[in-house]
Amino acid sequence: MLENITTLAEAAALASSTALTDELVSHGELMSTLLFVEILRERGIQAQWFDARKVLRTNDRFGRAEPDIAAVAELTQQQLAEQVRVSSRTIISLEKGQYNPSLLLAYRIAVLFGVTVEELYCLEENLRLEEEKYENLS
Repeated sequence: MLENITTLAEAAALASSTALTDELVSHGELMSTLLFVEILRERGIQAQWFDARKVLRTNDRFGRAEPDIAAVAELTQQQLAEQVRVSSRTIISLEKGQYNPSLLLAYRIAVLFGVTVEELYCLEENLRLEEEKYENLS
């Protein structure tokens, strides 16, 4: 794989147009991200590869890629939904505060992010705020 990255870098340096350079560089970036994820996994770090080409858009001048924010949000919600076995609509409702998850869903989300349910929902802080509110009513 390293040989492929080197070949792409050399080809990008010789490319005659920005469009071709952009295409070559994107393939090199793709290969290097795959390599990086594997290195992290070998070191015991939980890592998941993501194809950024799904959410990056290059303008007509090439050489500059910018995220498609709507695509990022949609894809991220969909990925989270799939990993915790709910619909993307449920994730959207959670984000908007229109839905409280079941304990099982909260647990699945917490495990996915490597935190406890208490940390995920800031339960300690929310309890303190609720107790302060209650004390102010007395």
